[in-house]
Amino acid sequence: MGITEKINSLKLSSLNKYAFFLHLISGIVVAGVLYGAVGDINFNTTLYGYKLDTISSNGKDITFTYGEDGPKVDLTSDQLKAIVVAIFLLTAAFHYYYWKSKRYSTEVNSGKNRFRWIEYAITASLMIFIYNVISGVKDIYTVFLLVLFNIVMMAFGYFLEASPGAEGKKVAVLMGFFILTIIFSFSYYQFVANLERAKRKTTANPTGFDIPDWVYAIVIAMVFWWISFGVVGVLYYKASLKGKVDFKRYERYYILLSFLSKAFMGYYIAFGLTRDSPKAN
Repeated sequence: MGITEKINSLKLSSLNKYAFFLHLISGIVVAGVLYGAVGDINFNTTLYGYKLDTISSNGKDITFTYGEDGPKVDLTSDQLKAIVVAIFLLTAAFHYYYWKSKRYSTEVNSGKNRFRWIEYAITASLMIFIYNVISGVKDIYTVFLLVLFNIVMMAFGYFLEASPGAEGKKVAVLMGFFILTIIFSFSYYQFVANLERAKRKTTANPTGFDIPDWVYAIVIAMVFWWISFGVVGVLYYKASLKGKVDFKRYERYYILLSFLSKAFMGYYIAFGLTRDSPKAN
């Protein structure tokens, strides 16, 4: 029996039970790593903004002040740790509900799962937020815009399942990938370009920092995980064109992807945040 057949043979109640315990244990382990580390985590948790400083008389030369004077979100070390742990514990709570609730069974038997998209709107948004924090994003408004885009994308995920017609499902898939492209296009500029800028010594940023490699690696990994959810959506859409869909099959895939993506991010961040702090160049 291949891995696909093994997955499809699992009962959803059993799979959600396993997912509950795996997320709960992961939350405990990550909490132990983060809170067990000596002192604060070794990473700058401030999202900085730019403040307009001066404009020349001809209106062409504009300078900006970098750092403390701009709009920012300050997270304490413990707050950042709590958000990472909360992602696991919130997901565990949802899976416990799926495991025990008859309403969940009724929902899945109807060919959709609105609860999953509510869960993703919360936990995936927290992941996007953390994703920005560890990358030192300069514009906090962009951070929250990306979080809102993610919530809208989850709404299209539910629309994909709830829409009775093929045309509606097609629109949901296309809009989902369109928003995904927006999120990670912003992410590429904000995460990679700004990290490169942070490394350089300039008048606006006189110190410059040696950005650890693990920050770059998580960019590529998170793009992969987000796209993988979209791939499941595409497979679901293609199956719907052929007739009746075995919805439980795709529900299983979402459960597995949810754990793998969150486990990767949680453990990877727990590892990264306990490394040595970035040093000035």
